[in-house]
This record gives sequence, structure tokens and C-alpha cells, in this order.
Amino acid sequence: MQLINFSITNYRSIIKAYKLPVSNLTVLIGQNNEGKSNIANALAIAILAISYPSRLRIPHRQRAIDYPEGYDWQRDFPISLQTKDKSGKSSFTLEFSLEESECEELGDYLQSNTINREFSVLSLNITLDKDGKLEFAIQKKDKKINGKP
Repeated sequence: MQLINFSITNYRSIIKAYKLPVSNLTVLIGQNNEGKSNIANALAIAILAISYPSRLRIPHRQRAIDYPEGYDWQRDFPISLQTKDKSGKSSFTLEFSLEESECEELGDYLQSNTINREFSVLSLNITLDKDGKLEFAIQKKDKKINGKP
């Protein structure tokens, strides 16, 4: 499985960044204060969410790791949107290319015979809200297979 692109919605200064390409070597270049660090932090939060979902909600002083920091809605949801949408959500979408064996394993896990042939790209959407609720959704075309940690 290889990460091929990453999308961000409503995270810090980023309202929408759609399908940022990711490869074995990805370089972010831009002026100061253009959001490079926010892209890197968002990717780190998304990876942390799928690796250790409970660590995103542990208060800073109790966290077992220092980086990436957990999600804090007041800090991480765009300030310009906080007064307009107090229940707003930040979302991150990771798209992975899958090898045939990984498609079969996913099909077995989801108990679906059609997954084996139809999945070559896995799109995983991660959503975090103001209350610290973390949701996952696996997307395929127009269908969603929802899951919660």
C-alpha cells in the first residue's frame, strides 16, 4: 500500500486542498506563511489518526508522544469559520494504491467478494469535530463504508 495523494478540508489556514500528490519523495515549496507546515501537520494528524486514534484526544501534558500534536478544534479549525460554524469539522482524505494481495485482504476484512476486483485505490476519509469525535469512512466511487475506532 502506498500513499498517492492527500486532501485537506478546514484545517488551520487551509480551507480546501484537493488531492495533493504524494510520492516516495515529496517537497513542499512556497513563501513563508503559505501553509506548508499546515499541510505537513495535517498529514501527520491523519497518519496518527489511523495509527493511534486515541492519542488525538489525550491532553498535551499526558500524551505519550510530542509530535504530531493532537487535534485541538479551537487551534486547528480555521478561525475565520469558528463563529460561522461552531460544529464545524476538519477532514483529511488519504488515497492509497493497493496491490492485488492488499485488495484481497481488504475484501476479506470487509467481507465482500466484489472488493477484490474493484479496489485498486483506497480512499480513507478521516473527520474530526469540535467535541473530539473521530470518524473514518472508506470511500469507493459513490459508496461509503463507515467505521469508527
